[in-house]
Amino acid sequence: MGEFVSHRQTYIAIAGVVLALMGLAALVYPVYLNELDPYGMKVDCGSGLISDLGQARNADSDELASSCESALLVRRAWSIPMAAAGLGLIAWFSVLWVREEQQREAEEAEHYVPHPEIARHP
Repeated sequence: MGEFVSHRQTYIAIAGVVLALMGLAALVYPVYLNELDPYGMKVDCGSGLISDLGQARNADSDELASSCESALLVRRAWSIPMAAAGLGLIAWFSVLWVREEQQREAEEAEHYVPHPEIARHP
């Protein structure tokens, strides 16, 4: 990282990585209901990415299928914004980092003075 990147910016970038990873992990992690199907197994609704209402529908219960849809909606309602916020913080940090590096390079180019004692020889 450049010398212009402050500790605060670094901490914000780390928070962005943590938020993005937590949001993406929540989307991938399976969603279960606290209810059991007629066979005594926890009802699996799929994950935040892919819905799988087969077990709920096989139980011949519209209530279980509706509960699964609600549970998936709640999971997506908080995990997608969390992942988006984390990715936004990472993008913000990256833009600042690149901009500060370009400013540093421009400042170095401005102050470059070639030594007059060095002459070009053909």
